[in-house]
Amino acid sequence: MLYDHLIPLIYPIFPDSCGTLWVNFDAANALKSIAETTEDCSIHCVLDVISENSVVSSQTETFLVKSGQIVGNGFIEKSYSLPGPGYLQLKIVSDKPIFKKNQDEVGYALLVRQDWGLVTINPQHKTSVHIIIDQIRETQKFCLVHQQQGVDQAVGINNSTFLVNPYEGPLIASAKVKDGKAVKIRVPSRSARLLHLGDIFGQSGSGCVIYTGSNRFIGWDVRYQGVEFANVNSVDHLEYFRANATFGKFKGRDWVTQKVKHTLNQMGIPTT
Repeated sequence: MLYDHLIPLIYPIFPDSCGTLWVNFDAANALKSIAETTEDCSIHCVLDVISENSVVSSQTETFLVKSGQIVGNGFIEKSYSLPGPGYLQLKIVSDKPIFKKNQDEVGYALLVRQDWGLVTINPQHKTSVHIIIDQIRETQKFCLVHQQQGVDQAVGINNSTFLVNPYEGPLIASAKVKDGKAVKIRVPSRSARLLHLGDIFGQSGSGCVIYTGSNRFIGWDVRYQGVEFANVNSVDHLEYFRANATFGKFKGRDWVTQKVKHTLNQMGIPTT
């Protein structure tokens, strides 16, 4: 089965006081790694900047494919900033089904900060993440997690979570720590919000934070110096909560069969 599109990627756009988002996308490399075609076609890269449920800007870059090869270098380089938090949605479509899978490698973007250097950012897929699908099937709830977040405002260590709701309809996101303290934040449709973790930990504290929501959302852990959000020094995506059972039933004969197959395979005797 071939696809005529790739799952959109979502990139956080920080307030312009924090810096500028730089995005690079190599369409030629994507074509080489996940496309299967020797035909002529066109690939369209749609870049939508979205904030407060509005498309602030939209650009489309089109690349021609001749005999399965991009004409030209097929390289996109863009930069974005906004007065407040928002996000970039990168959507790749083709006028013919040429992609062997509908997810490209995520890659990196950069937060470029004047006089403060660079910070790498991982974009996230908007939909079709199998870990999330399995998680919701198993637990009936969407969940993200970060193993260790925290603040120590007396020495200028601060931590926030950048939340993006790229879907239609508002959602309520909840952040909770081990001692049971939780905060909730409303994220409107196609909008972004910043949740300061001082709302959970107070002036000082740290711990594993669990995020749940009335719908799926996308999140990044953001660390910065001082009380101003401008001095960002780390951006890391939140982890998907794995819903796999820790223990499961395992019959004795299945264990014996597994050991026999392993031994035979070690001897070079195929078992399938």
